[in-house]
Amino acid sequence: LAAGTYEVWAKNYKDGLTFDCEYKIDEVTIIAPSNIESTITQVPVKCYGEGTGSVVVTVTDGGTAPYRLQLEKTDGTVVVAYDAATAVAKNVAKTFANLPAGSYVVKVMDDSDYEAVLGSITVSQPTEALSAEIKAADIVNVKCHGGNTGSLTVTAKGGTTDYTYSWTGSTSVAAQAADLTAGDYTVTVTDANNCTATANATVT
Repeated sequence: LAAGTYEVWAKNYKDGLTFDCEYKIDEVTIIAPSNIESTITQVPVKCYGEGTGSVVVTVTDGGTAPYRLQLEKTDGTVVVAYDAATAVAKNVAKTFANLPAGSYVVKVMDDSDYEAVLGSITVSQPTEALSAEIKAADIVNVKCHGGNTGSLTVTAKGGTTDYTYSWTGSTSVAAQAADLTAGDYTVTVTDANNCTATANATVT
């Protein structure tokens, strides 16, 4: 039945076709569930291509608690299905974790089995993976045998700025390592989300 007020009557059929008396038993009102309101936020993926994103959902009003929540891709593929064991109360956040970047749809089913779409959200990520490169033009070789006039400069891009640098064989914490002797060197670049990339080069 749709929402509204209904009367319940009892009728006495004397011959199975017509009735000779009736009386009203009750009046019942069916109330439509109120719209379920929520807040939906995202936690971006830390390192490009990984599954470290999250969607955080909080039901703030409407319906009947507790609430079961379901996460789907925009094509209808279920990522996390309804589960009564993880139902939440009003104003209690539920986190869908370990998600790759992409667009998602959040659905809710309340304690009365009323189902609704709460909304959609996109989990973002850095625009490109963190990378590190020491170009041939950025390699300065030692001028004299046994000297320490070599240097290396690394170019980092992608990920999330700012970057920090750590060199093997050098105490430099910058993009350039100077005063190098001949040998093999490795630099590790770390971005603001603790993602890393390495580059290698040889000073001759």
